[in-house]
Amino acid sequence: METVVLLCGAGQCGCPAVEVTQNGATIGEGDSVVKLTPEQWNLLVDKVKSGELTPIKEMAADCGCGCGGLVCSVALE
Repeated sequence: METVVLLCGAGQCGCPAVEVTQNGATIGEGDSVVKLTPEQWNLLVDKVKSGELTPIKEMAADCGCGCGGLVCSVALE
């Protein structure tokens, strides 16, 4: 079973894609690709589901530095 999710939604622009198979996941486009083992993919999914990884807007809004919603290093610490 294979799942492919295009990260642009249009499907015609060559945007990055996430491809998940039994053997792992590939994220990216062209030469800019990251390959994850099944264990790494499952860990990433668990971190998203648990709330440890959140949308960037949420991270910036919760950082408390007063950046006005811009991504900053405070949210990454």
